[in-house]
Amino acid sequence: MKIRKRTLAIILLAVVAYLGMVIGLALPLISRYSMHEELQLIAVSSSRNKVGQPVHLTVEGAGFGKKTNFMLSLDSGNQQAIVYDSETSWPIDTILKIGSTLYLGDRDRKVHRFDISRPDRPEYQISYSLGDRPTALAEIDGSPWAASGYGEIGPLGERAARPVETIVDFTGDAEGVLYAAAARQGLVVFRQKNGTAVKIGALALPGSALSIAVAGNTAYVASVRGGLHICDISSPETPRLLSTLPLAGNNQALAVKDTRVFLSSADQFTVIDVQNRLQPRVLAQLPLTKANAIVIHNNLALLAAGSAGLLAVDISDPARPFLAGHLTPGDVIRCLAVAGDRAYLGTGSAGLLVVDLNRLSLNPEWRPGPLHAPKSKVELTKALRRHATSLWGELAAQAEIQLPPGCYAADAARIGPATYLATDCGLLILDRDQPGRLQVRQQPLAFAGEIAVDGSTAYVSGGRQSTELKPASKESNPGLQVFDVSEPAQP
Repeated sequence: MKIRKRTLAIILLAVVAYLGMVIGLALPLISRYSMHEELQLIAVSSSRNKVGQPVHLTVEGAGFGKKTNFMLSLDSGNQQAIVYDSETSWPIDTILKIGSTLYLGDRDRKVHRFDISRPDRPEYQISYSLGDRPTALAEIDGSPWAASGYGEIGPLGERAARPVETIVDFTGDAEGVLYAAAARQGLVVFRQKNGTAVKIGALALPGSALSIAVAGNTAYVASVRGGLHICDISSPETPRLLSTLPLAGNNQALAVKDTRVFLSSADQFTVIDVQNRLQPRVLAQLPLTKANAIVIHNNLALLAAGSAGLLAVDISDPARPFLAGHLTPGDVIRCLAVAGDRAYLGTGSAGLLVVDLNRLSLNPEWRPGPLHAPKSKVELTKALRRHATSLWGELAAQAEIQLPPGCYAADAARIGPATYLATDCGLLILDRDQPGRLQVRQQPLAFAGEIAVDGSTAYVSGGRQSTELKPASKESNPGLQVFDVSEPAQP
């Protein structure tokens, strides 16, 4: 019994000694790596970095060792909104959501079906082949239909008919009637019979029809150079044109909500009041780049805006829309679909992105650069002849000496005795009181694209692409010059 007590005492003494040694060795390490003070950020390098590239920091505070590393990545594109991305084989041009199923039309003449019952993890299921690249997908009687630039239209997985030359966009109503924007053929109407689209009516429209939306017995068609066409489809076999709202440029996408039409053109987002179908009127315009598709989600108009990414425009007050959020993933966004608080984006580099819509507004300060649709340009000699008929030869000679070849004029304004020409070599000023004199106001604009005059003030917009006097083919840095033209020849 005495031996057992002695053995137990020895064991307890050994355990106490071991624990004391462990604690004694650990204390210096704990004190070394514990941080008793808050970290203090002293400076951030002023160099500009691209999205995803590291920004080097200078930091100071207790608890930092020589091997402590820090890195920040710029997120000016608000990429934190992306919750999932998946690669696809080819660029995605069109997308459709039916229930918990997503359909993606790609440039390999295929439509891929995904299960999105788990919203953040789309699961591929099957693919369907078409005769040509799908240009539009739509739900007809609860089933997915596809149309192609080759004029095909029909249910997925079945042989499609080719009743017209091309179909750019289409939609359907509850009666099984299909309405298609068929480019130069205008509005074409089909009726679905046993899985086949039978043409029952058509309406020729000015311009080239690119997109269509239907609300009640009205079809809204956006077209290149033709503007917005409002058509009565109460009798599908004989659609009638009610009115046209002229809008310049490439009117690519549109959506309808209540008595408002939201339309995207080459350089602006337009809100149109269509309460009176015979007299539509522009309610508001917001300078934005062209969108390939528009989806209305609650009080937001979501735009698949190509290289500008996904743009969220607040339309709670249709007369005062504003950009409320964005996502620029560094890829071309061609199409989108929305399910709850998730948006599914098809990209130009063969990818499907899942985006949390609640995060789009986390960087509201971001704004896209002003993107202007270029006006039709003419050769500078022709512009000089047009605006200074009696002097154009002499002025053309001056232009040949002062300006490099390849200059074109985009816009003009006459202010008193002076004529202002906006050209891609800068702003030129012709003074009728000093024949033969050609002023070149090149700085700070290397490219002048538009002129607006208000009283004694002239506004010239363009780009600050270069400090050299040479033709500018692309705006990289938007700029604005403001002139006092109370003395027109000496702005």
